[in-house]
Amino acid sequence: MKNKFTLFFFLLPPSIFLFSSCVAATNEVEISGIKLSLNNCELNYEYDGIKEKRILVLTDNCHFHKNRTGEPRVEFVHGKFVVLIERSIPHPKQNVDSFYKGKCDTELLGIVVNNNKVNIRKTSVKVLGCSGLMWDKKIFSSFAESSEK
Repeated sequence: MKNKFTLFFFLLPPSIFLFSSCVAATNEVEISGIKLSLNNCELNYEYDGIKEKRILVLTDNCHFHKNRTGEPRVEFVHGKFVVLIERSIPHPKQNVDSFYKGKCDTELLGIVVNNNKVNIRKTSVKVLGCSGLMWDKKIFSSFAESSEK
C-alpha cells in the first residue's frame, strides 16, 4: 500500500504542494509564492517584489471565502489556483416576503493564480445564500475556465 501512495504523489504536479498557506486567518493567503491580502474590497498582491493594488467590482464587506477551519479556501482546478472573494448582505426583501427570511444576497468573485499571474475576474456570480456556506467546487471551476477566454 505504501508504494501506491508514493506513486500517487509522483503523479501530481509539483505546484500543487505550493498551493496555499494561510498567512493570517482572515484576510491574507499565499498561493504559489504570491501573497494576496484583502482590505475591505481592495485586493493587494505581491510577487517577485512587485506590489499591485486593485479595487474590486464588489462594493463593500468583502472577505475571502473560508474553509471549515476559517482559513481562505483555495481550490486547484484546471491547472490553476482559485480563491473566492465574497460579499454577503441580508436579502432586502426578507422583512416583506417569507421566502427571503433568513436569506442573503451574496456575490462571489474569483481570483485565479496561474504561472505567477493574478487574474481578477471582471464579473461576479450572484447567489441566494449567506456567507459561511461551502460553495460547490463547480463555482471555482467556472472562474478557472472563464480565465482561459
